[in-house]
Amino acid sequence: MADQQAQKKLFEVPDKGAFQPVLNTNESDVPENKRDKLQHVKRATESERHRFRSYESAEKMYQMYRDDLSSGAAESVNRDLEDLDLPKLADCQQQVENTARELGIR
Repeated sequence: MADQQAQKKLFEVPDKGAFQPVLNTNESDVPENKRDKLQHVKRATESERHRFRSYESAEKMYQMYRDDLSSGAAESVNRDLEDLDLPKLADCQQQVENTARELGIR
């Protein structure tokens, strides 16, 4: 599979499983006292999504996904996502692992 196609297929997993659900959450679905937190996680998620799209290969995307799972910088955002009952990157780990294996990059 051409690397661009592999990147697209691998990107779709966290995009559909974590990024899009966060980005598509409406403020009206969140208690008023948590709306600032929602805006914070949306900004962080958009940044993360953009970063994932910029990786030069599926292998790099997979490597950085794995690094992000244990990132100290992500801990605060993950706590906020949990508080808002929104998905985290770790929630789609098994599907990412399976896709990476299927693509021959794991």
